[in-house]
Amino acid sequence: MMLRILCFLSFLVAYLNPTSSVLATEATNPFPQFPPLFHTNPSRTGISKKCTQKDLCTCVQGGIDVINLHFLDHGTKPRFNLTISNQLLKWNPCTGFAARGTNGVAVTVRSINQGVSILGFAKDATFGIWNGFYAISYTRSMKDSSRIVLKCNANTEAKISGFSFDPQTNTMNVVYTGPCSSKPAPKSLSNGSIILIVFFVLVISYLMIGLLVNTYVRKFDGLERIPNFEFWKGLPPLVKDGCVFVCRRRKGYESV
Repeated sequence: MMLRILCFLSFLVAYLNPTSSVLATEATNPFPQFPPLFHTNPSRTGISKKCTQKDLCTCVQGGIDVINLHFLDHGTKPRFNLTISNQLLKWNPCTGFAARGTNGVAVTVRSINQGVSILGFAKDATFGIWNGFYAISYTRSMKDSSRIVLKCNANTEAKISGFSFDPQTNTMNVVYTGPCSSKPAPKSLSNGSIILIVFFVLVISYLMIGLLVNTYVRKFDGLERIPNFEFWKGLPPLVKDGCVFVCRRRKGYESV
């Protein structure tokens, strides 16, 4: 009887708090899962054209630095330090730092079981595309590599938003979120700006063409050279009459 009561209470707790079992599973998993962006299909969305590598942290496309991480460089110290599930990630985009008595290191990870692992050198940085995002790959050997996926967003703070490390192959996948260049992206014109530009271009064209036609073709003089001069001359009185009419109608409604 006591055993049945305990089973019923266990079932009731799991039913009322279904996340408890999920949290327990996640807590026992020493390696974090990939963020959702790693499961996207590169053929559906994102970047499809590879940029040309200019240096260790700059990539050019069409003469523009689409990636320029020099502003993130922290000298000979890691720019980013992030701990997830007892694993400490360190990364510096451009200049290598020292780790385990070795200089020029770009990426390391420290785990409880294996200590510090070097996952690539700065001199081996290679740009590419991963699942529709620009990415930097670092390689130390066939089994020591890392990939920094650049989720570029000029409006967010530069940070490492997640990583996944496989100790069996010593391969790291890292998600960087933030600006990918210190130069602001060129701003496109708004719809209102485009409408205003088109409007003023049409008005100027109308006046210039009309003046030329009235001056050299119709041989008009003075103000008559203005296109449709009689119409524009009579427009102000018409606008005045319209305003007076609207104001009178408004006062009439208010009195009622």
